[in-house]
Amino acid sequence: MTVSVDEKKKSYTLQKSEEAFAKAKVFEFAGRLFWVDLSCGVISWDDDDPFRGDENEEEKARCRFIPLPKGCRKPHNALNLDDKRNMFGTGGYIHFIELYKEGDYVLKFWRLKDFDSGVNEWNLVYNLSRVDVELMPGGVNSPVRAFKSVGGQPIVVDSVKGSHMWDIDGNDILTMLAHGDLLLLVMLTMRFHFFSGIQFLICHPLKTEHLVLAALAETMKKGTSFGAPCLLENTLAELVISAVPSIEMVRFVNSGTEACMGVLRLARAFTGRQKIIKFEGCYHGHADPFLVKAGSGVATLGLPDSPGVPKSATSDTLTSPYNDLETVKSLFEANKGEIAAIILEPVVGNSGFIPPNPGFLEALREISKENGTLLIFDEVMTGFRLSYGGAQEYFKITPDLTTLGKVIGGGLPVGAYGGRRDIMEMVAPAGPMYQAGTLSGNPLAMTAGIHTLKRLMQPGSYEYLDKITGELTQGLLDAGKKAGHAIFEDAKRSDTAKFGRFYRGMLEEGVYFAPSQFEAGFTSLAHTTEDIQQTIAAAEKGGVYGRSISGAVVGAAV
Repeated sequence: MTVSVDEKKKSYTLQKSEEAFAKAKVFEFAGRLFWVDLSCGVISWDDDDPFRGDENEEEKARCRFIPLPKGCRKPHNALNLDDKRNMFGTGGYIHFIELYKEGDYVLKFWRLKDFDSGVNEWNLVYNLSRVDVELMPGGVNSPVRAFKSVGGQPIVVDSVKGSHMWDIDGNDILTMLAHGDLLLLVMLTMRFHFFSGIQFLICHPLKTEHLVLAALAETMKKGTSFGAPCLLENTLAELVISAVPSIEMVRFVNSGTEACMGVLRLARAFTGRQKIIKFEGCYHGHADPFLVKAGSGVATLGLPDSPGVPKSATSDTLTSPYNDLETVKSLFEANKGEIAAIILEPVVGNSGFIPPNPGFLEALREISKENGTLLIFDEVMTGFRLSYGGAQEYFKITPDLTTLGKVIGGGLPVGAYGGRRDIMEMVAPAGPMYQAGTLSGNPLAMTAGIHTLKRLMQPGSYEYLDKITGELTQGLLDAGKKAGHAIFEDAKRSDTAKFGRFYRGMLEEGVYFAPSQFEAGFTSLAHTTEDIQQTIAAAEKGGVYGRSISGAVVGAAV
């Protein structure tokens, strides 16, 4: 069945066939008959006999064609849409529903705004998408969320509270990947706990999360972005400076990637040099100069770097294996007077979980001083995790510059870089090194960050986190050994396919880990003893260690 529309005459012709009639949908609503073609729209008649064909124009049935709403999937084929679309009238409105379950999962629900007005305007009332690859590359906005390395369909989260989250199907899932989402308000701290395949960092959420949400609500009443300075920036800056040993002055940006981009430009501007040293597996965001032997999503995808990054962008990026001082020394020897900075994650968290060897950070500090090179700690992951003052406080090594992110925004988009005053005064408008951002220092991120750091200052949190994380990692380790699975200390030696089966098995039991063997898991103050036992029990269950892995070799780098 097809509908042809003559816009000039405003007349509509129904072309009929037996096959089309068999598939056509008809319903009555508000005294009118509606004939639906699920490929293009609906015709409505205000007459009992829509097929009256009198030659007299005035005697013809009065009808109206309403096209389907924009945003429907293509191609449209009325004969194969029975299980994907429906149109009906109820509650005083005409409704149209589209549902797809082909690989991904999309449900859209439109309502005709006002039938009697004669305007064919649909309102999208409900849009439920399980990874819509037609809207976003891979259906996600960060590659690891697509579950490519673990298989299966990504979950789509509807809400989070405490240590639990609920997906769009209403499933209650215990999360071990608390990334500081606004509703979870996870404030991250870190200790060295290791488990085969799931490297646990410690997260620290606000138990008084409603207070932070209330503060955000009050800030929103004043505005979401000012485009001008606000006192909240001063407050958060003072908290950061008082906490992090290396930071005497700070610049807020909108992400960890932005922070690393800014600090790289600053290091080059201050030293007048171009080359930098980074370490294999360290992830400093997706800016071109850093996507050389990076960790995180690049490692998960099995790529050495990323297509689209020109050689010119990375020609001044020198790389060394992490914890390899001899290579670092040889790079300095081969590039005398040319290296602007050494940048590293003091604890690698995106390619396994790799702490520095004893003396490694101290040696980097000495080498950088000897060569007039700046030492940069990327503490986007370790800041306010390893200790309140980050890895530099924990290891008692003070770099020249530091990047921060995640934690200091309390789940809102934020990043920062800071360091010695004489270096930071190079940043515009105090100095000539240009860097700017429309949303930098926005009041919402500043509000969440302030309440985050104030909560982190309270005593007793880290002791509890150490306790539950130790119990969890030991419990998972014991469960693996009981099931006869080998434990390796190198993430690169793990079997990705078997890790994927382990991951999916845990998810089936209602426990959510990072969907990559290279990324860390997280615990938080929101996690209770019951949560820890639930996770261990899920691992001990035959469906996870016994049935799902069957000989898996799962590894964590230590």
